[in-house]
Amino acid sequence: MRTLALTSFIAAMTLAASARAGCVEHPLSELGPRLARLAEPTQVALLGSAAVAPLVIAPTGGDWNARLFYYRDLGARYDQERISLTAPYALGAAVFVGWSASAIAGDCSRVANRALQAVAFAAAIQAVLKLAVGRVYPASDPAHQLVDDGRAFRAAPFATGLGAWPSGHAATTFAFAAAVRASLPRSAGIFRYGSYVLATAVSAGMLLSDHHWTSDIVSGAFLGEAIGRSFGGESDDGVTIVPTAGGAMLGGRF
Repeated sequence: MRTLALTSFIAAMTLAASARAGCVEHPLSELGPRLARLAEPTQVALLGSAAVAPLVIAPTGGDWNARLFYYRDLGARYDQERISLTAPYALGAAVFVGWSASAIAGDCSRVANRALQAVAFAAAIQAVLKLAVGRVYPASDPAHQLVDDGRAFRAAPFATGLGAWPSGHAATTFAFAAAVRASLPRSAGIFRYGSYVLATAVSAGMLLSDHHWTSDIVSGAFLGEAIGRSFGGESDDGVTIVPTAGGAMLGGRF
């Protein structure tokens, strides 16, 4: 309770400080428009890909065969390292602290705020989906045996707590990476994509520690990318159809 009270106090103080500083980019800034961008074509395609990934990968044996590959060829072992497991929680705390520091200083960081919004929303959505789907984790058997007993197809909606699908670690880290990329100016060049290294490393750690099926990671990455694009401010408004001599061409900024 003391930790919760301290966190609430810090949040209240930073909100008050941002208000005094005339900060526009507080945690509730432009939530409506940013959520509305999830309905744009690119985001809808990403969300659709997240939804169908397990329906495509699992029935073909992809999830199970990938798990065997990780174990037999890449040296995967259950829960073999903890860094990737704890990274998203540390990331969320770091983003909040970063935004709080900039707000108290009166230096409103739109990048930190949009990343904070994206990570928080991705965390909430993935938790709801995990609960609603209840997919069984790959290493759910006590002995962690590599025996294909159909676990890749098992789900118990609202019965087993938070299930495996989608990967929350992938969703939150890719949401962060996409929000940072979309928020930074194009003049930042390749540095806009630096956060994807973290997202990819965390996802790889989840697979090599047997915490997720491959389709969980793929879905989480697509989900996070869609949310990060939306909250980071990236829009499809710049996409246009350009007439050509042979017909038409899709153009825009990517």
